[in-house]
Amino acid sequence: MEKIKWLVVGAVLLVTLSTPALAADSSIEGWKWRLVPLYLWGVSISGDQTIGTTTVPLELKFGDIFDNLEGVFTANFEGLYNDRWGFLIDLSYIDIKGSQGPLSVKFQNILAEVDGLYRVINGKHNVDLLLGLRYTDQETNVEPTPIKISQSWTDPIIGGRWWWNFADRWSLVVRGDIGGFGVGSEFTWQALGLIDWQPFKHVSFAGGYRALYQDYEDGSGPTFFKYKATLHGPLLGVNIKW
Repeated sequence: MEKIKWLVVGAVLLVTLSTPALAADSSIEGWKWRLVPLYLWGVSISGDQTIGTTTVPLELKFGDIFDNLEGVFTANFEGLYNDRWGFLIDLSYIDIKGSQGPLSVKFQNILAEVDGLYRVINGKHNVDLLLGLRYTDQETNVEPTPIKISQSWTDPIIGGRWWWNFADRWSLVVRGDIGGFGVGSEFTWQALGLIDWQPFKHVSFAGGYRALYQDYEDGSGPTFFKYKATLHGPLLGVNIKW
């Protein structure tokens, strides 16, 4: 619960920083802001998790996760200064409880990402370079076994984003990154594709697909932990821009 509390605190700060009052402040002239206060990630999980000598398959489709969903929170915030330098913040939390054969698995996953960005091309085609950190916190409880484990790690990531305004009010957004490099995960990658439609000056709607792969292990013997899985699924969100 302590981790969830801090996630909520971070979300409140996120919204506070992004109020229109800030946009009207002359001290931030040159900044452009984008907030997605709550987006839907119809996530499925493909992979497995090993605890000690027990490997638990993590093969859950979105329908199964939705039926067993106990909690969810997502948010994304971005700032860009003079169309050149900026930052990205992304938070997601999911809490599910499902069955894997005779086992009942409670899986809680928190992702928090902070990136700096530099826009190398600006115009009809925007190209951004990304450099940042992605924090992962997981708790797994497997019943009726005594297995209950908590793990957290931080991955350095590097990537890029292409934003193409291909028609009036329509844009294509493609993003990819890799990371880990043995610092946190052995390896991780993320791919994202979105279509953005902006019918209003300050509001747009986006839909697409996101996939995040992580290969992480820690410990040995009875404390050995390995997580090798992909979170993937469709995305839907409302962008507030100013």
